[in-house]
Amino acid sequence: MAEILTNNFNQDVNKLFIADAKANDDYYMFVSSIGGIEPVDSATSQNEFLEKTLFGKKIRNQDINFMIKYYPWQRGIVYAEYDDKIDLDGLNFYAVVGPNDNDTDDYRVYKCLNNNEDVGSQAPPTFDAANINQVYETADGYVWRYMYRLTTLQFEGYNALGYIPIDPTATVEPAEVYGGGISEIQVTNSIVNNGYEEKSGLIKGDGRPPERVGGPSSHGNVKLEIDPKEQDWQATENYYTGQFFYATNPSSSVTNLFEIKAYNLIQGNGLAEITVGEELSNPRRGNVENATLASPVVITSTSHNLVNGQPITFRNVVGMSELNVNEADTDTLAATTFYVQVVNADTFQLKTNSLLTLNLDGTSFGGYTSGGTWKGLTDFLVSTATINANIKIFPRVKISGDGDGAVAVPEIDNGGINKIILLNKGTGYNNAIATVVDPLIDFNPGGTESADVRAIIQPIIEPKGGHGYSLLDEFRCKHFSMYGFITAEDNTKIGDKNTYGCIGIVRSPTFRDMAGVATWRSGQANTAPEPDVFDNRIAIVTNDYGRLNANSTITQIDVNNEVVFSAQIHEIDETSNTVFLAEYIGPYRNNALVGNGDTSFNPNLAITSNTGQRITINNPVADNVTYSDYKQRTGEVYFMEDFFPLARTDLSREEFKFVLEF
Repeated sequence: MAEILTNNFNQDVNKLFIADAKANDDYYMFVSSIGGIEPVDSATSQNEFLEKTLFGKKIRNQDINFMIKYYPWQRGIVYAEYDDKIDLDGLNFYAVVGPNDNDTDDYRVYKCLNNNEDVGSQAPPTFDAANINQVYETADGYVWRYMYRLTTLQFEGYNALGYIPIDPTATVEPAEVYGGGISEIQVTNSIVNNGYEEKSGLIKGDGRPPERVGGPSSHGNVKLEIDPKEQDWQATENYYTGQFFYATNPSSSVTNLFEIKAYNLIQGNGLAEITVGEELSNPRRGNVENATLASPVVITSTSHNLVNGQPITFRNVVGMSELNVNEADTDTLAATTFYVQVVNADTFQLKTNSLLTLNLDGTSFGGYTSGGTWKGLTDFLVSTATINANIKIFPRVKISGDGDGAVAVPEIDNGGINKIILLNKGTGYNNAIATVVDPLIDFNPGGTESADVRAIIQPIIEPKGGHGYSLLDEFRCKHFSMYGFITAEDNTKIGDKNTYGCIGIVRSPTFRDMAGVATWRSGQANTAPEPDVFDNRIAIVTNDYGRLNANSTITQIDVNNEVVFSAQIHEIDETSNTVFLAEYIGPYRNNALVGNGDTSFNPNLAITSNTGQRITINNPVADNVTYSDYKQRTGEVYFMEDFFPLARTDLSREEFKFVLEF
């Protein structure tokens, strides 16, 4: 038995964590230990880390970011292509095109939709604001989808080794949508499939409307006269029936796609008669805003742009579910189909026949609640295909699934289908099946003497909402970063001498309000209960500072000859006669004093150096001892890391970028 914890869980935990971190604003970077410690996930180790804290800096909300791995675009690299059927975690299915490879002076992130059968990339995509769908096919056969940009400042400020931030302006939780479109249809046996043909010709005519099959009032099937460009069009009746008829208007380059319903080669003049059905490539679509309980049902849909007699189908109508299509093949009139009687630009009636003489009686239907979309089917007369349009005939690509509107055509070379071209990606797909419909005649892939091999095609479904809808989900984001930095101003409030060997992240440390009691080294009054930066050392002013050495130990011994306090000397400031104590141990409950900073340091007890010399705090003692605002050992340790100790100076400007993974 197999079990997995999906990446969705990791992503959601990541989102919840960052939402909590930004809402509560209570995370700090802690810098600890003069010489370093070995972090262990234990209570003792965490307490040691907190006890040896030298200083801390609050992590700002804007410095908490979602992160993804950094895959720069590089020539020759094979990038993984997006596929909804595989685990993309850890794969380089996107690339970052930097300023050296584009002319935008920023960093652009592109998702790979097609890698041209695993070849190395040779040309980066080039951003074009005029590209409506933001899909780019480069000269090397790669197909890319533009996702988002980072300015040079954002990239340099928040990237970490091997990681970059998600677009800081991206919506974290977009509204939920149902399914996506078809991203791509792959031909899995492009090298070996065979037996398909493509024919070309011109639409003929004398300028008059073509003949409607069934009479002038009918809708749908239209008979066209075609002048073939090739000499080998088949004479067998209905030879091309069931295949696609693809027309391109020579003046506008607008394309229209139809299914062939009948075919006949006219003997003697070499012309062909082809009957085509509903247009498949440019259906008119819109949203339902209201539906009346009336006869006929009246649909409100702003600027619907439908025409009288146009067949129409509905999906996802809530309440008046009688309008929704059935589970039949929706590229034909076999689905629940109604006909349009236009009332005005924003409303139309529903009829049950193409002559528009029978009303759709909705008086007994369920009451319309919300939602729903409509698709208006279109025939040749309504479309933009015209006389003298160039046409092609090739096998039909059938797409079935729970979505709607996806349309694709094959690209044929030497009898094989090497590529499937999407004309419309459709919407609302969670599952889909695509097949190339077998030609009716002279196609026998199962025959022992036949060279025909059926093309196998596989649709790839976009993420819900389409590529670029939810960056966190699409990039499978389970990393986040916290950025901490020490500025020149911070150096006036914390120690700028000696070394440190451990850093970490602590949530919800507690601080005392020391207003009117303690002062920062800079002389600034400490009135904030949660400072942006804090110095965790005890500062004592003593004229005996010359008896002490940095990094040595001082102790306090009570009347029972017991050590009640010990600390490391972190820094000696000879200009102010001040000694800074760090890594102090305690408090012990029997020795803790109120107001002494949660330590067992007793300014009234003698201080002894490691060489046995006694140290006296200058009088008055209360004015010559400064404690930290931080209440010792408070806060939850989320992260610790040790390293070879780093030296600090008054010129130090440290930056710490923590990249963590759920």
